[in-house]
Amino acid sequence: PRCLDDILGYDRRRFDQLEAEFLTIFPEFASIKLEPCPAYQSAPNFVGRDIPSLQKAEGKRVGFELKESGAVLPASQASDGVLIVLAYLAVMHLPKPPALILIEEPENGIHPKRLQEIVRILRTLIEKNGRTQILMTSHSPYLLDEFRPDEVTLCRKDAHGAVQTRRLSQVEHVRSQLNVFSLGEIWTGEGDDRLAGATPAAEAT
Repeated sequence: PRCLDDILGYDRRRFDQLEAEFLTIFPEFASIKLEPCPAYQSAPNFVGRDIPSLQKAEGKRVGFELKESGAVLPASQASDGVLIVLAYLAVMHLPKPPALILIEEPENGIHPKRLQEIVRILRTLIEKNGRTQILMTSHSPYLLDEFRPDEVTLCRKDAHGAVQTRRLSQVEHVRSQLNVFSLGEIWTGEGDDRLAGATPAAEAT
């Protein structure tokens, strides 16, 4: 809520763009609501302890107005996918997006088809802000289908515990099958061991 409120206060047009993209992805909603609600804030504890005390304060909560009924669905009752997409859109519309974003397994809590939207949002963020770099880890073949081989590095731990890396664009098994299968299908069919142990092919120019 605080992040969305900061975007709204900084530039109403940014928030409107964020909301419009969110509603395109989730057409069952009519708007994003930021509503006042009771909250708490930490205050210094002068008793000599490190534990902060909590004091009542004014806060805000996120809700989603349903298009059909007009009722407001609290964010706490929305699906993980809705909240995750909203979070990515919020990062994309920050006045100053971070230079580095680390994402672990973005497929968690997301319908496989929705991963296309996630990748599109992240690519737009990079295009709009040339200084942002995104590094993600995944075990999902559906996510791999959204990337080119030169954008994916296979990481595999050997028998001695060392991590070996191989860019998929360097693997002949990948390059020879791309005209038939998707990247996720190749990874699933060949397996980590075969792709990690394959002989590197010359990089395409």
